[in-house]
Amino acid sequence: NGISFPIELTFVRVPGSEPGTLLAGARDITKRQRAEQALQESEERYRNLVETTQDGILQIDSMGYITHVNEQMAGLLGYSVEEMLGTSVFAYIWHTGRATMQANLEQRVDTGHLGENIVNRFELELLHKNGAHLWVLVSMTSIFDRSRRYAGSLAMVTDITDRKRTEAALQTSEERLRTVVANVPLILWAVDADGIFTVYEGTGLRHFNLEPGMHVGDSIWHVLRDFPEIAADVRRAFAGEDMVAVREVGGRVIETRHTLLRGKDGAVSGLIGVATDFTEQKRAGEERARLAAIVDSSEDAITTASLDGILQSWNAGAERLFGYTAAEAIGRPAAILEPPDRPREIADILMRLKEGERISNFETVRVAKTGSTIDISLAVSPVIDDTGRIIGASSIDRDITERKQAQREAEHARRVAEELAQLREERAREAQAMADVGASISSVLEPSELYHRVLEQVARIVPCDYADIRGYEDGWVTSIASWGEPCYAPGTRLFPLVDDQGRWLPSAHDKVVYVSDTNEEANWIAVPPRNEEAHVRSMITVPLIVDDEPIGSFTVSSRTPNFYSDHHIQLVTALAGRAMQALRNARLFAAEQERARAAEELAQVQNDFVAAASHELRTPLTAILGFTELLQKRWTRLDDGKRLEAVGRIAHAANRQLRLVEDLLLLNRLDNESLIAQSQPIEIASLVQQAADEVMASYREQQIDLDGPPGITVQADPSRFLQIVANLLDNAAKYSPEGSAVRASWGVEGKSAVLRVQDHGSGIPEQDHECLFRRFGRVPGSRMREGHVGTGLGLYLGRQLARAMGGDLDLETTSSEGSIFRLKLAYVPV
Repeated sequence: NGISFPIELTFVRVPGSEPGTLLAGARDITKRQRAEQALQESEERYRNLVETTQDGILQIDSMGYITHVNEQMAGLLGYSVEEMLGTSVFAYIWHTGRATMQANLEQRVDTGHLGENIVNRFELELLHKNGAHLWVLVSMTSIFDRSRRYAGSLAMVTDITDRKRTEAALQTSEERLRTVVANVPLILWAVDADGIFTVYEGTGLRHFNLEPGMHVGDSIWHVLRDFPEIAADVRRAFAGEDMVAVREVGGRVIETRHTLLRGKDGAVSGLIGVATDFTEQKRAGEERARLAAIVDSSEDAITTASLDGILQSWNAGAERLFGYTAAEAIGRPAAILEPPDRPREIADILMRLKEGERISNFETVRVAKTGSTIDISLAVSPVIDDTGRIIGASSIDRDITERKQAQREAEHARRVAEELAQLREERAREAQAMADVGASISSVLEPSELYHRVLEQVARIVPCDYADIRGYEDGWVTSIASWGEPCYAPGTRLFPLVDDQGRWLPSAHDKVVYVSDTNEEANWIAVPPRNEEAHVRSMITVPLIVDDEPIGSFTVSSRTPNFYSDHHIQLVTALAGRAMQALRNARLFAAEQERARAAEELAQVQNDFVAAASHELRTPLTAILGFTELLQKRWTRLDDGKRLEAVGRIAHAANRQLRLVEDLLLLNRLDNESLIAQSQPIEIASLVQQAADEVMASYREQQIDLDGPPGITVQADPSRFLQIVANLLDNAAKYSPEGSAVRASWGVEGKSAVLRVQDHGSGIPEQDHECLFRRFGRVPGSRMREGHVGTGLGLYLGRQLARAMGGDLDLETTSSEGSIFRLKLAYVPV
């Protein structure tokens, strides 16, 4: 019939046939090409639809991963197509809608093997790339492969964000309207043209024991039969008159409004009526009028202010209290009433009020127009509008000046009474403490213990950080005892008693001195070395005067400036007086003890001296008598040599006894201050030799080594010099062990001639050095050669004679191997 159609040819070589022989097969592919063309056209239409539609299109696999997305969908969420491909669709769904999408996909997977297509429409809340939320309407259908197995889903997404917002706003508006109708005291009704109720609502019905909807279907004329005035208003409204009337119904004030309804043809179709209950407003108005009268007549200041502190009302009480008229105050900041020392107090009160705090009985101070201060007690309450929002503050200020003054006076009286009671208690405590001080220190006669007891008692009575007792010694102020920090050992030198530069010395005064602040003393820091006063700011110093002699000072100190009062000065002075009396007693006791001890020592010394002198006198006298008796009885039988020896012994003993008598006579002259030395130039070598011969005659086998040049001359009395040297050699021989040598050496040193006598005794303890040169002084426990005693006068007389001749005698050195005594006299060059 001349119609062309497409075919598909297949050529196959036939085995065993001649070369070039082929078998051909032909297949009609018209339907297949038409199907392919229809599919291509369908895909092209789909692409055009996808690219031209305003909706978003998503293709996702069975796991929810995006396999295709159009530009509109990517732009809707703020992404590019490339950013969304391959990502999970759940990444763009707000968490509240993920369960919906998950359930939808699971349903498609469960039914997909049946080849059942599911088409769903649902709303989701998606997330924009910038974090914003948007609502979309999703139309989703299943996608199958050629074997009709479920392969994924295709979703068309429409942005419904604006619609959702409109619906939400409408819903909110409806809810508000329902809330208003439910809470505002209204009665709302509607009747048709025949006067039959079609609407009967409103919370105002409860005031008449009526229920919403109860008269729907009833005739308005029947319902209003007991209310002829309102029925007359309804008739006038049906006659076309706009009716607004206020009626009192059942004890309540009702305002009624009627509006006539007409159809499109202008015929009356019904009537709407609204009754508003103004009973509470009327009562509130009456209450406000009553409150206004109370506010105006109140003696208290009653004001209101906005939350930013601007005054909005001002009653007559406020005018009387603060002096401002209402015209002067309203519109100005409430801070005009704040005193300078309380800035932002009103602002802080308003802030507390905003946070829901109520303030009552808050006592403070305000400033009147005249500048005077007024004590007030205020109560602040919030001013709330119809929506419950705080829009301002109401304050009631009550003048409590007289009450506060009375309280201050009562408080002052109470404090004065307490201070007086405390003062009496302190005085009683101080009196008892003073008595304790007297009792404590009156029984103490040891000075060191007395000082510490005084300081301990002072620290109990007078508040102080440091207290000390100082003494005057050799031109220095020295530490005797101290309490607190720092403490100094007794005897520590602190600073000179007298300062040539006129600097302030705290212990060098003969009167009580109070330094209120050491920083104000011009020369305070310059006093060296006042380290212990480095932290002292105020101090009281009282001189200690015993028997008209200033012996030191008594000081209390504080690290606080201006710390001490006149009463403290009186206390410290009284304590110092007690201390001085105790010191005087201690001194008298110590002096009495010293006299008793000295008398006892003198008695013992005298006894020792009498015994020693008796022995020293008896020994040579015995020798004299013995040798005299020998000569008398055996004169004829003795040869001349024996006679001469006996006579020599008698002469030596007589000389020794003569020296002892001369020592006693010399001691008497010293007591009578009648010692006279006949000084002249003498050569000392021969006199030393003479003294050595006399001593060696008294101590058999005693060796005395002499070492010194001849011809040395000194200015001295020959007999007194011989007496000194003989006593030194005799003393050395007496305390040296037998067989040891005594050495006497002399020479010239500078302008003096020096004679040294060295023994081999046991040495002299350091504490006994000065005892040697006292009258009758002997070292306790010293070992003396057997058969010899000492009078304790040799060294004492030797020093006195040496000083009478312009020289001196002392102990130069001592050790366990012996001692060296040194005699110095004026050298006379020849």
